[in-house]
Amino acid sequence: MEIIKNYLKYSLWFVLIVFAALLGLHWLPVLTIDGHTMRRVDLLSDLRYPESEIATADSDSIPLPPVVKPVFVDTCRAGMTCIEDYSDSTLRGMAPFYEALNRISSSDSDDSDDKQVRIAVFGDSFIEADIFTADLREMLQKQFGGCGVGFVTITSMTSGYRPTVRHTFGGWSSHAVTDSIYFDKKKQGISGHYFVPRNGAYVELRGQNKYASLLDTCQRASIFFYNKDSVLLSARVNKGESKNYSLGPSDGLQQVQVDGRIGSIRWTVDRADSALFYGLAMDGKKGIILDNFSLRGSSGLSLRGIPVQTLKQFNRQRPYDLIILEYGLNVATERGRNYDNYQKGLITAIEHLKECFPQAGILLLSVGDRDYKNENGELRTMPGVKNLIRYQQNIAAESGIAFWNMFEAMGGEVVRIAAGSRDHINAMDMNKDYGDGANPVILKSEFIMSLCEQLIGGTNLGAKQKSIIDRCTASVYRTYQQNDYTGQVPTLQDFRDELLKQDEPEAKEIALAIELFTHGSLNTFAKQTNVDTHNRLICYDILDLGKQLMPIGMLVVLDSILNRITQNRAKGKNTFIFIDEIYLLFQHEYSANFLFTLWKRVRKYGAYASGITQNVDDLLQSHTARTMLANSEFIIMLNQASTDRIELAKLLNISDTQLSYITNVDAGHGLIKVGSSLVPFANKFPKNTKLYKLMTTKLSDIAN
Repeated sequence: MEIIKNYLKYSLWFVLIVFAALLGLHWLPVLTIDGHTMRRVDLLSDLRYPESEIATADSDSIPLPPVVKPVFVDTCRAGMTCIEDYSDSTLRGMAPFYEALNRISSSDSDDSDDKQVRIAVFGDSFIEADIFTADLREMLQKQFGGCGVGFVTITSMTSGYRPTVRHTFGGWSSHAVTDSIYFDKKKQGISGHYFVPRNGAYVELRGQNKYASLLDTCQRASIFFYNKDSVLLSARVNKGESKNYSLGPSDGLQQVQVDGRIGSIRWTVDRADSALFYGLAMDGKKGIILDNFSLRGSSGLSLRGIPVQTLKQFNRQRPYDLIILEYGLNVATERGRNYDNYQKGLITAIEHLKECFPQAGILLLSVGDRDYKNENGELRTMPGVKNLIRYQQNIAAESGIAFWNMFEAMGGEVVRIAAGSRDHINAMDMNKDYGDGANPVILKSEFIMSLCEQLIGGTNLGAKQKSIIDRCTASVYRTYQQNDYTGQVPTLQDFRDELLKQDEPEAKEIALAIELFTHGSLNTFAKQTNVDTHNRLICYDILDLGKQLMPIGMLVVLDSILNRITQNRAKGKNTFIFIDEIYLLFQHEYSANFLFTLWKRVRKYGAYASGITQNVDDLLQSHTARTMLANSEFIIMLNQASTDRIELAKLLNISDTQLSYITNVDAGHGLIKVGSSLVPFANKFPKNTKLYKLMTTKLSDIAN
């Protein structure tokens, strides 16, 4: 007789051993090995809501510099971050810049010899390729006049990605202060670079108008260099005839200028012995000139090493009215608490600039932001950033210059919607513009009815129940309306209390049905809103919504968006809405219908809604989604599965030839539907850029 062994106990023991091992790892403290913090093993990470990050600044044993009260705070609109001016009687803050703007804006500016306002922006990779500075330049040139991209170094590693100018060059030996070898600090120019030409070296700038206006042409082109021996140069404007220049030796900074309507300028060095070149420029003869001096990896301390005589000579050629300093990305550290040495160094650099540019005001920008992954692998603002900003504010105060908190100005509000979340959105939030010109309570009552249908299990309400809900909705909003929509907004808890006051048994039934969501464990939408819904950038994170809260949460989020749209419409502002994984909203009838209504209404409210999804098959199973898709004016389609292609072809009238553009194609290839037209496209995004690294979701790219 064969005996069958029972191996079940071995499987059970194996499971218990694995569980014990994981449990042991779970209770291990966070380990740091060779300066690298290992992520903690958290068995309950998928169930636990992430705790808010607590700034370490206040709890650190090293005292932070005190918050400084500025001498003058610039006036700006509500919701904006103002410039804080700490300048003293020397007026090295914003005053010189404002006076220069007044000078060129006054009626007698045409009689003035100096019709230009010059700005120099020194910074790190944050402003590389004209990021930030391009928009600032365009805004000021539109307001006060001016044209051209300003100063550009002879060569640049980011020339291919700078959208504000087409920059080509060849035949140069490049040297930067960040080089570890073969760099002579005494030779560097204002940008921290110097360039040595070979015979025939060239550099060309061509104006562009695709990214910002007023950059396609300029009125003056210049090149800057220093030569101990004679130099032969040629300049070719707008691909025309070359004009030759012969210059003898000089002890100071040389500048050669070409005037005219210049769309492109090509400088060629025919002979240059013992010459150093620094850069070239495309400027207007009046208005705003803004020069970008970005240096990848810089902390700003290298400014101290630029020779005084060199900077003073640049000041004679390009006397700046405002110098903007943007640093911090390469200074902030994960646990940085004490930046005393950096403070001393940057104050020295600022005094160095004051000496060399005695007429200029100086504005210090705080670091914008910098992320890191905590031990749970979650992206958070690096704790050391907030400490650094306090130090930067004190640097400005001690130096007597101006300060602008860019971290605060960038703003952004992430609203995490989940049971047990610390973030709350009041489902009954309502502003006076909510009703599209009619009584807002009428429209809000419809929303509350949809919400109640979801809360009591998705069953349709009867006529009696709808009447009761409408009556109670009007009642709880009465005081709020009488106070002209100011004061505390009623909540779902107030609404339930009002239901309990009614005589009808149906009212008591509705109150009992929604109790879980008003006073129970799922009451996250029954409390006053405690997040900034007036922020310019809001992200609603519904990832952790459970099955019970998902349909309700999506309804409340959409209603919150509608509140903001109607507010912006009343102020004459546009609203841009981006819904990632939009197919999820069509899995529930009420959120699908609400979104469908919202999708149709937002156009006349000055809002633009965009939906994003990879699950086209799930999306097309909804009749509501198909209707929305068919009526959308702009659709981008990337590579599609065969079943999805068939459905999309039927819905959007795509021919077989056009389908080939979304069949087995590479990333970045597809079809664009604009109105009734279908256009194929190919968008190959450069992989060696920071934007690509931020956006890619490919594991192979992330690992590298």
